[in-house]
Amino acid sequence: MNIKEAIQMGLNNLENIDDKYFKVMTILSNILNVQKEYLISHDEEKLSKKQEEEFLIKINKLKQNEPLQYITGKQYFFGREFIVNENVLIPRFDTEILIQSILDYYKEKKLEKVKILDLCTGSGIIGITLAI
Repeated sequence: MNIKEAIQMGLNNLENIDDKYFKVMTILSNILNVQKEYLISHDEEKLSKKQEEEFLIKINKLKQNEPLQYITGKQYFFGREFIVNENVLIPRFDTEILIQSILDYYKEKKLEKVKILDLCTGSGIIGITLAI
């Protein structure tokens, strides 16, 4: 199976999934460790048997409504890539708004030294992001 065929097969198997093109491209680029643009420009490239099997497994997980972030093991948050799995909550965009509000508050108050305790919140993304 080549990239083009894999994309089509993925789309055909995800009839009732929102944003299925984005999700298929994300899964395939994750497996091949390439940017999505590469998939378009190299659509005749063959997948190895192992890559095909991994793609089918991940498409089936998506079909069973497993979150894309758990399938790929990645979530982008506040401009950084974080590793996530089913043991942590997936950070959402509204959490980025919270982070930005905190940063704006401390900047406005001209506070230089800040102590933040991030306990039992999952991935630790809030604490890590605020510390950087």
